[in-house]
Amino acid sequence: MPDISRFALGLRARLAGAVRQHPVLSIALALQLTTAVALGAVWQTKIRHSGDLNDYRDLLVDDPGGSSGATVKVTSLGTTMMLVDDGTTQILIDAFITPAGLLDAALGRPVSTDPDSVDTALDKVGADRVRAIFISHSHHDHALDVAYIAHRTGATVHGSPSTLNIARGGNVPEDRLALLDPEKSVTVGSFTVRTIASKHSPNPMGGEGATIDKPLLQPAPISAYKEGGTYDFLVAAPETSMLFKGSANWIPGALAGVHADALFLGIGGLGRAEQSFSKDFLDATIGTVQPAIVIPTHWNDLFCPVHEGLPLQRKLIDNTPAAFDTVLARTKADGVDIGLLEAFASITIH
Repeated sequence: MPDISRFALGLRARLAGAVRQHPVLSIALALQLTTAVALGAVWQTKIRHSGDLNDYRDLLVDDPGGSSGATVKVTSLGTTMMLVDDGTTQILIDAFITPAGLLDAALGRPVSTDPDSVDTALDKVGADRVRAIFISHSHHDHALDVAYIAHRTGATVHGSPSTLNIARGGNVPEDRLALLDPEKSVTVGSFTVRTIASKHSPNPMGGEGATIDKPLLQPAPISAYKEGGTYDFLVAAPETSMLFKGSANWIPGALAGVHADALFLGIGGLGRAEQSFSKDFLDATIGTVQPAIVIPTHWNDLFCPVHEGLPLQRKLIDNTPAAFDTVLARTKADGVDIGLLEAFASITIH
């Protein structure tokens, strides 16, 4: 093995000599060093993942058993996308599988659904009986793949006017587009789905209430996917119920009288929220709905493909360990179970 220290000293001496002979080189090296230090700081404080899922491995659940009779199986496809299956009928909550890279977002590059990624994921979870897709809001990390999945499955898309314009941009037929109506429940097989008006987590991209006012054709930058209104979904089966809440915010009183056996709780942004906001949010959700189990969602890096071993959100998006710890403390205080679903993992709701 060569003597590394002697090599380093020699290299340093040669560089010093070169700088003395070429002052411009000194400036170039200084600029490169400054850039490297700055990039390192950005990586440490913004781009790297906010934590390690292994620290919460004891919370992971996976019950791959079938669903029938009084049970419903819910399978995660990452972020807030869930496949709900009673053994006969399936519905999807949200539609986001295609990875939209961090550079795509930063540079405003247009993105499109990747059919191979979507097909692989849907095949892996056996999504072959999907009759309806319910979209909680129209940001890309909830709705990017809705048109392709609607074509693949023949399912009806249930969403806001903005969501329906995403579907129209992908040529989904009008007779398979259904506008969400909080005044009316929808029956899909043995499921009854109630829409509940909600709010996006604070400071959504494009501003709260920003809309998509004409069919959105792909490819399109992710900034084109405006919020378009945010909704929760109470999904009731004959013997059990689930509330899917995709965003960490609420409308006061909207969940009064709502009970669910399982609460799929979006926690994106909660790790950076003020303590008072977090308390009020958990009062309005866990405290009001009183579920038997809470399953946090919207915690994984939305710039990575859906695969086992999902990384946590990046620091520029959220402090996911802080969000986990906040929810964990609340469920422990309330005597409520908590579980985390990896991509493609399932939980059976009784």
